[in-house]
Amino acid sequence: MRYTGYVKARSSGNHILAVSGGVDSVVMLDMARRRYGAARLIVAHFDHGIRPESAADARFAAALATQYGCVFRAQRAELGARAGEDAARRARYDFLYAAARDFQADIWLAHHQEDVVESVAVNLTRGTGWRGLAVMDRPGLYRPLLSMTKREIYAYACRYRLEWVEDESNQEDSYLRNRLRRKISKLLSNDDQARIVQLRNKQIAIKHKMIAETASLLPNTRQARYFLTQIPRAIAEEMVRIVIERETGVLVARPHAARALAAIQTLRIGAVHQVADGVYLTMTKKGFTIGRQA
Repeated sequence: MRYTGYVKARSSGNHILAVSGGVDSVVMLDMARRRYGAARLIVAHFDHGIRPESAADARFAAALATQYGCVFRAQRAELGARAGEDAARRARYDFLYAAARDFQADIWLAHHQEDVVESVAVNLTRGTGWRGLAVMDRPGLYRPLLSMTKREIYAYACRYRLEWVEDESNQEDSYLRNRLRRKISKLLSNDDQARIVQLRNKQIAIKHKMIAETASLLPNTRQARYFLTQIPRAIAEEMVRIVIERETGVLVARPHAARALAAIQTLRIGAVHQVADGVYLTMTKKGFTIGRQA
């Protein structure tokens, strides 16, 4: 069986592979090692400190890196059992982006076809806007397994007799994603899910066109306060989101963008508004400046 879903690397530099120890990331590592060799691969493992057995997962990932002859980078956080999914995700991405800077590398994640469908379903359940359909599109992150199904990933792992660890939290009903996963597997065929992935790809292309067009209409931020008070609120909020993402790399949620717009429209000169963790707006006479603190 040939596995045609694996995407060729986009650059000739180093690649950081986020390896949890689960079957998806183990397959990604094995495929990358076979295609590119070990010299340019860095195995990165982030231990959230949420599950008691997570230290064993870290040791497994370290052993994999040694087995494949790759550099290993790991970090442990003590987020605790009550940590939410969003906090865990932010901490993991902070670790991966820091490692990418150190190694001048891009970042590879082992998401597959079902992950795309689940992410769309989660966003729809929560009441998403148009951005919520263009999932998994953060800059600098590559997902070489996106066109592979979970069944194909397991078939590959069995064919090459790979070993992996199972995360028991993937079966817990306390997580919305897990509940949706079981429903999706019953309701949607592989062809249905493949079509959703194709629609997600089209939505991403539309998103980038919309962002470029919207950004071209926004004046320089130092001259933008009056302009943002004169246009429809929904458009103004979207412009604020775009300019913050462009300047800081942080995509803020819609409620945060709404509060940031209100601050731009009403605060006095010199006032500072915190948009998100480490992202601040400082008001000037006619506009505002955007800053980021670690």
